[in-house]
Amino acid sequence: MAGCPNPPAQAGTDCQDAGLQCGTSCELPIRCEGGVWQWGQEMCPICAAPDTPIATPSGERAIAELRVGDLVYSVDEGAIVAVPIARIGSTPVVDHRVLRLVLDGGAVLELSPGHPMADGRPLSALEAGGRLDELHTALAIELVPYAYARTYDILPSSSTGSYFAAGALIGSTLAR
Repeated sequence: MAGCPNPPAQAGTDCQDAGLQCGTSCELPIRCEGGVWQWGQEMCPICAAPDTPIATPSGERAIAELRVGDLVYSVDEGAIVAVPIARIGSTPVVDHRVLRLVLDGGAVLELSPGHPMADGRPLSALEAGGRLDELHTALAIELVPYAYARTYDILPSSSTGSYFAAGALIGSTLAR
């Protein structure tokens, strides 16, 4: 995987790319934290396509470009505010399938079926015509092959851990 050591990293050895997650599967990831590789907790599924647009104070940015400390919009104590990212995650995937959601307004999101909506329900519970959040309806939902080698997620430093992807409020897998 891009950025991952070959042979695979061993826990306790030095690393440089904070937040990078490697491993043969997302069930047993090893993650670069505090300058050393550490075994992670179960992180399945880390869910978004790399080009997923995330709302930031400087405009939408692709989720794969975001780093710990970058500001994103989240809901904190009932208000929409800009908060720093506390954690990022990226998981290698093979033969992965995602839900392609076409939202009213035309935005398209590709997320793993287990990704949480802002209310905590998995996206797999959403049906065409159902509400993704208070303002967005999923006009069409289709399970499709995933075109990328990695999935991505972020965890904003907020009371909800939610963030805005293509304008819709969604939860984070990293809050588990």
